[in-house]
Amino acid sequence: MLVRHFREAIPMSTTAMSEVTTILGGEDNIETALLTLLEKSNPAIVGLCSTGLTETRGDDMRGILKELRDRNPKIAALPIAYASTPDFKGALQDGYAAAIEAIVRDIPGNEADRQLSSTEDPFYSYAAPGLPSQVTVLAGPALAPGDVQAIKEMVKAFGLNPVVLPDLSTSLDGHLTDRNYSGNTSGGTPLSQIKALSASAFTLAVGHSMKLSAEILQQRFGTEFKLFDDLTGLETVDSFLQTLSEISSRPVPETFRQQRRQLQDAILDAHFFFNRKRVALALEPDLLHSVAWWLAAMGR
Repeated sequence: MLVRHFREAIPMSTTAMSEVTTILGGEDNIETALLTLLEKSNPAIVGLCSTGLTETRGDDMRGILKELRDRNPKIAALPIAYASTPDFKGALQDGYAAAIEAIVRDIPGNEADRQLSSTEDPFYSYAAPGLPSQVTVLAGPALAPGDVQAIKEMVKAFGLNPVVLPDLSTSLDGHLTDRNYSGNTSGGTPLSQIKALSASAFTLAVGHSMKLSAEILQQRFGTEFKLFDDLTGLETVDSFLQTLSEISSRPVPETFRQQRRQLQDAILDAHFFFNRKRVALALEPDLLHSVAWWLAAMGR
């Protein structure tokens, strides 16, 4: 579905877990799949998602990963973010949020942090020096690649360095590269930047589903955050720009003030086309909130 929508390469691999292997224990399948990925693709990071079979059986995936790391040095050196994503619970937004939570929980920090067992507190603490100019941007599932690019440009306009997770603006934006075709997605957030999230001075969470991820970063590294349910309309964008101004101690650039005046004029011009219209929406929660607020603001 994602490949058909974005028209970009999105590599996935399966552990080939069947009903029989799940009942008897699928640890060997997971190990084989990880070693195959290392041999064929040499990934910098791997995301491991559960299915309904393993969730129903109640497998302790964190314990299994610890055992695999203890007995296999190749797997021990591979950053792995595990997300619980049973197909009988939730929808796209829930799985997306679980994946981001897994990344900020398992990847940033030092090597010892990633070796913690499943019996220990997952929100462990790791002190790291802060970078005043670096801010983390947690991009929710309602944002398209173009939206992420616009947010990055806003943050950079205040002299700040944004680390966006995930950065779809450089991975699913439809750009051509000089190298030959690759089955792996190019671009995205580098592993080095993910590991350096502990050094960010502030976290900007865009989308209500990103709240828990921001709280994990706050509890692990003491990074303060602000949650924006969406970035649609005058009020929320004003709040976003004001927050950037406070973080950077810089005034809002004139270009954004001009764009705001243009938006105000566009809302006035289009108001009569939207006023008193009834619209039915069926969307994921974050996107639903954004579109509903836009329609309400345009029709006031």
